[in-house]
Amino acid sequence: MLRRAALATAVVLLVTPPAHADEVRASQQQVIKTLRLPQAWKTTMGEGVTVAVLDSGVDPGHRDLVGSVSVGTDYTQGANPAGVAPLRLHGTYMASLIAGHGHGPGNNDGVIGVAPRARILSVRVILEEEEPGFGQFNTAKRYEDVVAKGLRYAVDQGAQVVNMSISKELATQEEREAVRYAISKGVVLVAAAGNDGARKPAASGFAPYSYPAAFPGVVSVAATDGGLRRASFSNWNPSVLLAAPGVDILGAGPGDEYWVGRGTSQASALVSGVAALIKAKYPHVARDGVPGPHQGRLPTALGRVRHGHRVRRRQRGGSARRGGETVQAHAHRQGG
Repeated sequence: MLRRAALATAVVLLVTPPAHADEVRASQQQVIKTLRLPQAWKTTMGEGVTVAVLDSGVDPGHRDLVGSVSVGTDYTQGANPAGVAPLRLHGTYMASLIAGHGHGPGNNDGVIGVAPRARILSVRVILEEEEPGFGQFNTAKRYEDVVAKGLRYAVDQGAQVVNMSISKELATQEEREAVRYAISKGVVLVAAAGNDGARKPAASGFAPYSYPAAFPGVVSVAATDGGLRRASFSNWNPSVLLAAPGVDILGAGPGDEYWVGRGTSQASALVSGVAALIKAKYPHVARDGVPGPHQGRLPTALGRVRHGHRVRRRQRGGSARRGGETVQAHAHRQGG
């Protein structure tokens, strides 16, 4: 039985609209400081860059994202019963971390993303566990290669960065070829390393490999805690290139709500925002230029996050199966 890529985040608290927006921004200050964003924003805020978010869908009407989101193809069509609207929980959350622009006077309220002037292309390639079509989506063969299809679509639509806060234990040939295609077009691919780090290590001695993060050419992102140490849940293996904050990360949810959670999904989204900043300043930089500070002088997260090992990655084939960590409150085995 086939199971597609899972979202990976641990949402532990829902902050509803009555929360004052300035409280939202205040809750982001540690991440903003860690990533040195005020310094980076003196150079660029991501203007002219499109980040594709391959996820569960993005709410284009959220006050912190309105005007910045293009809704692309939904590759999950037919999984939910007719008339059932997508929940778009995880995708909205990730998009806000990448390109939230806030709201209110001077946009000083609400969520500010890493690249607040970048655009988001929402490509729906996964369902939330709470959606009625989740079971069918996970088992029907016609949905097996939705990630590959979504990735090719994003590249053809002109995305310069693709965020994939999703994870799978096994990869398909179609996904490998889609990754090669994206890289050949100069697109930076960022993916969550996975949330199985607290489990017993595999025979290799490392946490399990996760796809698409473990594909050569993809920036695989682990999560750090508040002390910039590896978060206990974060995967650790030779595929990991970077780590970024992934604990108690606040972001937006559908319907002008806000979420706080943890996971390599959030870390991946933050790194995708950094990639958007770099692409805005250096449009021709390729993936290999993203991790290293030698590419230009943009003072961003890359001076602070801890790098993983840069070694050859193991490849595995076979049918796709969703992976990830079971989450609290928003009990979804959410992606990388």
